[in-house]
Amino acid sequence: MPMIESVKAAFVDHNGKQEGDPVRGVRAVLSAMNAPVPPRRIVLGNSGYDVVTGMYEKALVELRANEKLSRSTDF
Repeated sequence: MPMIESVKAAFVDHNGKQEGDPVRGVRAVLSAMNAPVPPRRIVLGNSGYDVVTGMYEKALVELRANEKLSRSTDF
């Protein structure tokens, strides 16, 4: 369990020093929930947004690279 203890200690040490503002996060979630058309997904924070958009962009490149193979399965 040393790994679990070190991860827990890192979280405790980082508490209150996070980049994100919890109050702004709650406001963003409430705003999204109350939108006329609520988003199916929301990512909070700059680093989170960058990671997720990078992940989707990479996946889209892979899908497009295999488009011909994917479409070849129809009659």
